[in-house]
Amino acid sequence: MTVGEGIPGGQTTTPAPSPPSASSPARGLCTAMRPVPLPFGHRVSADATRPLELARTTLHDLALCTVASPLGGPFTVDEPAEDWLLVGVLAGRLALQRDGGGAPTVLACGEARLVDGAALRGGTLDAATRLVSLTLAPSVLRRFLADALDAPVVERIAFRDEPLGRDLSALVCGLCTSWIDGAAPDGGQPGRERVGQALRQALLAALLHGTDHGYGERLAGRARPSVLPGLVKRATAHMQAHLGSAALDVEALAGAAGVSVRTLQLNFKRLHGCSPMQHLRTLRLQAVRQALLQAGDGASVAEIAARHGFTHLGGFAAHYRAAFGELPRQTLARAPRSAEPCAAGPGAADQRA
Repeated sequence: MTVGEGIPGGQTTTPAPSPPSASSPARGLCTAMRPVPLPFGHRVSADATRPLELARTTLHDLALCTVASPLGGPFTVDEPAEDWLLVGVLAGRLALQRDGGGAPTVLACGEARLVDGAALRGGTLDAATRLVSLTLAPSVLRRFLADALDAPVVERIAFRDEPLGRDLSALVCGLCTSWIDGAAPDGGQPGRERVGQALRQALLAALLHGTDHGYGERLAGRARPSVLPGLVKRATAHMQAHLGSAALDVEALAGAAGVSVRTLQLNFKRLHGCSPMQHLRTLRLQAVRQALLQAGDGASVAEIAARHGFTHLGGFAAHYRAAFGELPRQTLARAPRSAEPCAAGPGAADQRA
């Protein structure tokens, strides 16, 4: 088996079948099976005499694959995965065998289906079959749905066991194949990361809004189906936990939110009308003001500012005055103090301000 190297959509091809001989194993027997990188589980075996052509790539935290099987043949899932699999048939036909025996689930050309990977045990590819798959980890689905609902999602999402509609099938399969076919050797086309993030959002939104599952009614009832608030909340929580870190930057915030820097910036602009770092500065200024108002004897503006991530006192004072209409030392002067000696004389408090 050879594997294409160095490209996101690397090709994997099994050798062409050897000429038949009297000693050749019978088609489909276990002695003719060997591991192949089919996207149906952690470990999958297929007929060793049947060629397969695969193109694989990733879309952020999603795994995509196209499979072409000129001669068809059976495969077995030796180690199932807990993922949900979107499987769409672009040509030919696919039969899937799942837990419990019974008749196989058949997908004809143009059909797509969400398949529970944990229950998948094997199947058969017809000759000249070509399909596309999208692997959806439960954690990815829960996180996306939690953002859309703006509420925690703990349980595994269970999709109804039925094929997708024709329109939804065409949409999601088309998006997947377009991304795989457009993968460049170095993966570095201008804007590809932004396009990929938008495509990921579109795929997950289409599947969660266009299919029947346990959270469907709650999702349909949301006034704002956007996932943006959840992303901003994660970044803001990271800000709150690291207000005193002067090294906190937009890259770290994007990493905590699980999105690109550009996506995070667009989200903050839409929801708060400012950049992430401007919002971080606002949170720090608010925290400094509270600390100044609660400061005890001997507290200094410089020490409190540094404790909240401000390293340039001149710039800090200017931002503070713009936000609150007074200098930090004026706020500090209003903080409660222990009783002062009478010798301090009248007007001591005025001198301190």
